[in-house]
Amino acid sequence: MEARDCRFLPFTTVVRSEHGIEVVNMDPVMHDIQAYETSITHGTRVLFNSPLPFNEEHHRGNLHATHEHIPGKSMVRQFHMSKGRTTFVMQCGFHAYMESWAIAVDSPYFTFTSEAGSYEITGIPPGTYRLRAWHPSIKQEHVQMVTIEPSRTTHTDFALPSPVGRWTAHTRLKPPRFTSAVLGRPIKIVPLVERQSP
Repeated sequence: MEARDCRFLPFTTVVRSEHGIEVVNMDPVMHDIQAYETSITHGTRVLFNSPLPFNEEHHRGNLHATHEHIPGKSMVRQFHMSKGRTTFVMQCGFHAYMESWAIAVDSPYFTFTSEAGSYEITGIPPGTYRLRAWHPSIKQEHVQMVTIEPSRTTHTDFALPSPVGRWTAHTRLKPPRFTSAVLGRPIKIVPLVERQSP
């Protein structure tokens, strides 16, 4: 994973219990990585809390200019998910809006949906499987049993409820009182560089 522009990328991913996770700092600031495993029935448990050092490879000449993302030192941590816990969340103790979510899997057969919600998993041997669908803003997994037959395509649909009343760092909106909208009229903000031009 990357800490880039004070965001964890990707926002959602897959983790395997008993494996390691590596986070690379691409920013010219330090981050404080806090990782938790979560469960609806078992609550939350800390997996690790570790600093991610400032990226010394990053050119800090002008913090307001565009910059290259040069990988800095990485942090690698091993973890072990407790029985019954399948959700993993990572946050930054310095930047409250930095978060990343993952689901723990014990199978090599998984995928992410497209923006339209479609998905495809190939190469699954024939048999009956437990198929799980998950989204970080929905508290429970949706599970269906599916049977894969030899040399055939199987179609399975999931309908997940729309998240209500729960905002993530990527969807939270600023209240108007903290923006130029408080003035009740549009306002043009002139960049400092333009103001200094003769």
